[in-house]
Amino acid sequence: VTVDVGDTVEWQWMTGFHSTTRQQGAETWDSGAVPSPHTFSHTFTHPGTYPYVCTVHVYYGMTGTVTVRPTTVTTTTTPATRPSTTSTTTPAAVSGACTSITTCEAALTAALPAASTAANGKERRVARRLQNLARRATHQLDRAVAASSTRRAHLVDKATRTLERLRSVAGNAAAQGTLVVPLDPIDADAGSLESLARSS
Repeated sequence: VTVDVGDTVEWQWMTGFHSTTRQQGAETWDSGAVPSPHTFSHTFTHPGTYPYVCTVHVYYGMTGTVTVRPTTVTTTTTPATRPSTTSTTTPAAVSGACTSITTCEAALTAALPAASTAANGKERRVARRLQNLARRATHQLDRAVAASSTRRAHLVDKATRTLERLRSVAGNAAAQGTLVVPLDPIDADAGSLESLARSS
């Protein structure tokens, strides 16, 4: 689903136990696992791409993504000697938001931890896993950009899944204390890459 900053998304489930949960990055929420019927809502305050899961059914692939567009600001200026003018400006992108796939790939790589600076084996494994996922996503995105339009959608889907996996690994590592760099830049850069890939 795609919404604007300030919009509220409402989840409803009519059967079974479910949740809507995101526990990393700029936007977090958790409905808790509750029986149906149930409704949960969240108001989005930051632009970006936010994958979420049903914690009860995540292993069955029950996931989703909310893409939040930045708001557009309209200002009116009235000079004393001229008629009024109106301009529309899109605010500067949030930290981690990029304007091209190449720039986002470089920003994501720079935001990831280096295995050589890890203090222990767990931190080293996390750093290597994140670097491998970033390389795989970069390779997949490069192939998608060069592919014909019929093949591009499939390759973009693969890259998006890899980036979602990278964000999940980083979020889990942050929760366990094995991510030695800030999570938000990783989350923002990967989210920007997902958005750019889908719009390419």
